[in-house]
Amino acid sequence: PRMIPPGVNPAMSLPVRRAVLVLLVLLFVAPGLKAADTATAPRFEKEIAAYEAADAKNPPPTGGIVFTGSSSIRLWKTLAGDFPEHKVINRGFGGCQMSDVVYYADRILIPYKPRMVIVGAGNNDINAGKSPQQVLADFQALVEKIRAQLPDTRIAFLSIILVLAAGRRSRRSPGRPSSSC
Repeated sequence: PRMIPPGVNPAMSLPVRRAVLVLLVLLFVAPGLKAADTATAPRFEKEIAAYEAADAKNPPPTGGIVFTGSSSIRLWKTLAGDFPEHKVINRGFGGCQMSDVVYYADRILIPYKPRMVIVGAGNNDINAGKSPQQVLADFQALVEKIRAQLPDTRIAFLSIILVLAAGRRSRRSPGRPSSSC
């Protein structure tokens, strides 16, 4: 009989079980990794400055839920309508990597004093060739940064979605997965 780790639903598909196993391994291996210092200030400065200018004119409420990350967040135009009972703030910036979210957290997360931060980043990191361990280390750096100033803020991570992107295969080895964003 196949061994299924405790706490894992035996009805889960094999790819899902593999993903859970990889995540568990990363949780034990990644603490020794350091966060990447790859974010560059001017890369998203225009988008971040636009958020700050809009906030100066019409400050968002504190204590809400901040969604941040790459294009999957930035392009989520129905976010407020999808969560009508919550105060939500969209602070996505397309093309960003997890290290960019860490870099700009002091400007687009911390000032809102959110009760929750939802992070949708990591796809672009994988597409750029970063390892899953590095993405996890960068996410851990973000968690540490948020916890240092907002210890009661809850933090959620939207999973990285890997797909075979036919239009991108020419830049990759055949069959190498690409993330969707």
